[in-house]
Amino acid sequence: MGSCLSLKAAANPDMMPKSQQQSGKRKRRPPLPVPNSALASDGSAKTSRLQAGEAYIVGGDDRSASSSLVAATTEFDRFFASYAFEVDPTDDNGASAGASTPHLKIGAGGVAHLCRDLGLDPVDIRVLLLAWLCRAREMCAFTEAELRRGCAALRQAEAPTADGLRAALDARLDAMTGGRAGGRVSGDTLDVKDNVAFKDLYRWAFDFGLESGQRTLQLPMATDLWALVFEARPSGVPPLLGAWLTWLQSGASGVKGVSRDTWNMFLTFIDTCGSDLSAYDHNEAWPSLIDDFVEAETDRANQNLLNC
Repeated sequence: MGSCLSLKAAANPDMMPKSQQQSGKRKRRPPLPVPNSALASDGSAKTSRLQAGEAYIVGGDDRSASSSLVAATTEFDRFFASYAFEVDPTDDNGASAGASTPHLKIGAGGVAHLCRDLGLDPVDIRVLLLAWLCRAREMCAFTEAELRRGCAALRQAEAPTADGLRAALDARLDAMTGGRAGGRVSGDTLDVKDNVAFKDLYRWAFDFGLESGQRTLQLPMATDLWALVFEARPSGVPPLLGAWLTWLQSGASGVKGVSRDTWNMFLTFIDTCGSDLSAYDHNEAWPSLIDDFVEAETDRANQNLLNC
């Protein structure tokens, strides 16, 4: 967020899927807490989208202002108040409705502090898991109700702490992936509930990445989220993901956005077509973007054979 907030615009390469590390492509920008649309061309955040959070950071690391606006009577209230620096304009009892004590939300500055206290990079998959469990409606922010929902899902509702949340997020990720980086190894038994949970996370991520009023996910945001969300896939990061992202980022597809249908069908494509496209059926009703990718990938593979 400009020079005031030390949120790196690029992810830690060590956290990227191996396919992307090997490709040497650009570092991805963080889906959390700063959306791509709020980033300037140099990767810094546009102040126009995040003015309240920036104003807090400029003022220094003094959280007493938020505490004075929130009646922190429970452990949860105190935990929320320690990160809630912005007035929630959508709250019926907020300042916009003329209330004397506006309700607050955790904005970009608060999310940054929360990530720091959790010991997590903003682009860590566990931060995305927290947003999913909260059912957060927008990036850079958690309302009180959203954070309460997420803490309850992690069994931290009564007296949440950063250490407790971190441990619970670690456990949730381990439960989904079998405790192995990149997912379970071949031969492991997949729990049906793990796949159901991942599918829910995957579908939710599309709405989470949408710009307000838009129905299509901007391509940079889509590729960032694809690179991140599959880290929680029970069966591991799909082998085709690297080629898919490289092709999209090359501009060869000619698209600027991803529809909901394409987003949802890509998961089906990954689950059914194998690591080498051997199970791909051209007669199936795949979105045109997926058909184009298969054609390009097949041509590339054939060219490699000719060059051998």
